Amino acid sequence: MLDKTDGFMPKNCMSGYDFELWVQGILTALKFDAKRTKGNDNGVDIIATLGERGSHLKYYIQCKFHNRPVGKTPVQEVYTGCNYFGNDEYPVVITNNRMSSETRAYAMS
Repeated sequence: MLDKTDGFMPKNCMSGYDFELWVQGILTALKFDAKRTKGNDNGVDIIATLGERGSHLKYYIQCKFHNRPVGKTPVQEVYTGCNYFGNDEYPVVITNNRMSSETRAYAMS
């Protein structure tokens, strides 16, 4: 689990939508094939794939742009979303804030 990286946060994000676009842009710059989901995303905002076909890694990403620490709900949602999309490879929650210690413990279990 990664902690917030100081100085590497979006400067112009004003909404959750902007934050999703920012995360997608970062992933694309890192050579991921990052696609945003549409409409009812079932807890997954971005599906990001890295690697060649047949030997790729797939990440199911829930983006949360909040002014307070993130609770357990996004973690639960991204796991549900992984199952909805038929796979549970790598569920990820990316936030501009922190995760509560309870949420960290839950995510690691």
